[in-house]
Amino acid sequence: MTAAMFRWFADEAVDVAVVEVGMLGRWDATNVINSDVAVITNIALDHTEYAGPTVKHIAEEKAGIIKPSSIVILGETDEVLREVFLEMPAQAQICRGDDFSCDENRLAVGGRLITVRTPRTIYEDVLVPLHGEHQGDNASLAISAVEAFFDSMIDPEILAEAMRNVVMPGRFEVLGHQPLVILDGAHNPAGAKVCAEVFFDDFNMSGRKILVTGALRSRDPDDLLTTFRAAEFDVVITCTPPSPRGLPANEMAEVAHRVGCNEVIVAQSVESACETALKLAQSQDAVLVAGSLYIVSAARPFLLSRATKHP
Repeated sequence: MTAAMFRWFADEAVDVAVVEVGMLGRWDATNVINSDVAVITNIALDHTEYAGPTVKHIAEEKAGIIKPSSIVILGETDEVLREVFLEMPAQAQICRGDDFSCDENRLAVGGRLITVRTPRTIYEDVLVPLHGEHQGDNASLAISAVEAFFDSMIDPEILAEAMRNVVMPGRFEVLGHQPLVILDGAHNPAGAKVCAEVFFDDFNMSGRKILVTGALRSRDPDDLLTTFRAAEFDVVITCTPPSPRGLPANEMAEVAHRVGCNEVIVAQSVESACETALKLAQSQDAVLVAGSLYIVSAARPFLLSRATKHP
């Protein structure tokens, strides 16, 4: 699949390719390229069965994408983890806090309003149409990466237009209102924590809260549901991700009861889980679908088709 992607890039003669690593970095198939800019966001526990049991092990694997010719844009702020990346030979290193930052990051209608400081300038009042304070930080990282690639500041009007058109399917994506329907690909404790914070803190919800969730067997479902704050939802609907590695919905339901969820419903599929949630939800309620990218991939087309039929 990665080879097909690179072949397509070559056939289309793309001017710039933004390539996201599939897993970790050092041994990922995407790492055959010599990147002009290597971007590291932040490090959290994930894929420990391949990298090792600590965040430092994960950092060491991710640092493998840095080449001597690369400009490194580093978002990680933990001093111990930063050293892992800064020890790698690179053309230049641009670090969050020292060289760039998101100095203002305010909740706005439809996203965040941010002010970004970079090595070259300050961009004020940039609207980022994504939900969560972390998206302001991510935007500052992306802006710094673009500056590094072009070796110049970005025209503020071009930046504003680019940010206005940003979409991120399945990443705290609002797919409906009345009821509020949100889809998020959070599938590890770090992602679940951020997802829960944005859901409970950034949205003023007066009605019931319904969680549709499931996980792969490789995840710790107790940890995941606790971090999602599942016990604070009025209804939890469990489903099995459409993957051979999917944790059965009834097992996820047992965990939901164990972590303090009161009303738990077991669904036969992702689609039936979403259908049940929408039938239960009144106009003032909120539905969150999260827990696995496999669930997101199945839920998104269903929810979009449902929104088209029932605007």
